[in-house]
Formats: sequence, structure tokens, C-alpha cells
Amino acid sequence: MGEKRMIRRQSKTDSSLKSNLTQNLNNYFNFDNSEQTNTTLLIHFFGKNGRDTLNYTELKRFMENLQIEILEIEFNKYSCGFKTISDLNFTEMLLRYTDFDYDTKKFILKKVKKHHDQQNAITFEQFKHFSTFLQNLQEFSIAMRFHRLSNKPISQTEFQRAVKISMGFELESHIIALIFRIFDVDDDQHLSYDEFITVMKDRCYRNFRTYDDSKVSNSKFDQFKCCVRKRLKTIR
Repeated sequence: MGEKRMIRRQSKTDSSLKSNLTQNLNNYFNFDNSEQTNTTLLIHFFGKNGRDTLNYTELKRFMENLQIEILEIEFNKYSCGFKTISDLNFTEMLLRYTDFDYDTKKFILKKVKKHHDQQNAITFEQFKHFSTFLQNLQEFSIAMRFHRLSNKPISQTEFQRAVKISMGFELESHIIALIFRIFDVDDDQHLSYDEFITVMKDRCYRNFRTYDDSKVSNSKFDQFKCCVRKRLKTIR
């Protein structure tokens, strides 16, 4: 009798897990929750009868492969069939999902173009490393915490050290230099750290939420745009 109860309890647990996973997948891929039909994805995971099981390793592998495919699509859009993308391409990819206005984007692209070097093209593997870094911004922020408390400017060397500590690998030095070029409004060779984190988080989470301008008023993000506008006025 006790064994039957355990079986029923396990069955309820499995059903609950599948229901939660279905809800999460619907949210992730923006499926209409009102539609109760089985998607190809759910059939792939649980079979036509919905009774197959899915373990963590299989789901993790699926999500990693899906993520790589999405990155490849984005990379190929800018590489035009080549194996590398330019500094300008990379910058456009970063700015694509930001809330920067036209003048701000134009100013940043002009600054990057001024120092453009075709020999330092970015490969897909380097771009994938950078994307892995973006997915772990929280760990990077923790590694940078003590340095930020000192209120000292962040150099490229210190940035790379924090990446190494939090990620276990180093970013291409050229990519770090490019990041500094994009987020160094005053041209003082130091990173506007808070602005960088804000923009990169917006890029990472673009598929999970809509952008609400009312929530960023007087934020570091707005301050960064204000600095860029002031900088534009001084060079016109």
C-alpha cells in the first residue's frame, strides 16, 4: 500500500515538473500560453504521449546547443559569410539592443572607426567567449566589487584580471580594448563601469523583458547618454 502511494506521489511530482518546464519553455520562446497543443519541442522532450522523461544533462545540452546556434546566426549576419567580423561589426552588435539614441550610436561608431584595424578581426570563438562572459556578469561584478569601493578608475589590466578570476579564462585583449573604446566617454583610457554593466545586462536580457523608459530615468544609463551628448557638443 505504501509503495502505491509512493508511485502516485512520484507521478504527481513528474507531472508537476513537466508542467513547470512547459510553462518556462513557453515563456522563454514567447509561446501563447492559451494554446494547449503540444509543440514540436515538448514532443521532442517527452514523446508523443508526454510520458517520456527529461534529465538535467539532456536539457542543459539542448539549451547550450540552442544558444550556440543563436550566436552563430547573429555572428553570420554581420560576417557576411566570412570567418571574422570587424570592430565596427562587433560594436554594431553590442549597440543593436541598447536604448542609445541615433546621435549616441553615431558618436560611438565614429570613435571606433577612427581606430579601426582590419588586422584585429574577431573570430566566432572569440565572440562566443565574450557571450559567455556576458552570461556571467554577476560573477564579474563580484570580482570587481572591492576595486569599485576604492573609487579608482578601472584599467584594461584590472578588467582582464577580474575576467580571469570570475570566468576562469581571459578575453581577447583586442576585445577588451574595444570595450574601453566604446565605453570611455572622456577618452581617459578608463572604463565607465556602471554604464558598461547596464548596457550589457540590457543586451543579455533582451529576450526576457520589454524595455520601460520610465524605469531608467536618472539612472547611470541616462547619465552615460547625457555625457555622450555633452561630448558631441564639444566636438561639433
